[in-house]
This record gives sequence, structure tokens and C-alpha cells, in this order.
Amino acid sequence: MKSRKTTYPQSGVNYKDFDPIKKMAQDAGNKTSKNLALHGFQEVAESRGESAYVWKQGNIYMASVI
Repeated sequence: MKSRKTTYPQSGVNYKDFDPIKKMAQDAGNKTSKNLALHGFQEVAESRGESAYVWKQGNIYMASVI
């Protein structure tokens, strides 16, 4: 059986209406992520919106769950 990917819009979920506070927090975080570099850290952008936000400090990966 061939699998196919279903997107949120295809499933009827409108993320903007579904959780506006989470969307607002992600947008604000995205605007401030550049500040990590001021301290020698690097964002792992793929983690944004996932269960844990991940950044790199030298050779170490750190994560935060709120």
C-alpha cells in the first residue's frame, strides 16, 4: 500500500485558529533566536514548535520544555 502524507490543512485543522497562543509564542521566539549567537549558542531551527526547543552550546546540545 502506498503511503501518502496528509497536511494539517488537508485534515481540516487550521493551526492559526487551533492554538493562537502557541503560534504567537513561536513567532516571538523566532524574532529573538538571533540573540543566541551573541552568547556563542546556535539554534536548532528544526526543533521550533516541537515538544522541546533545542540549541547547541559548543559540542553540547541543550533542550527546553515549557
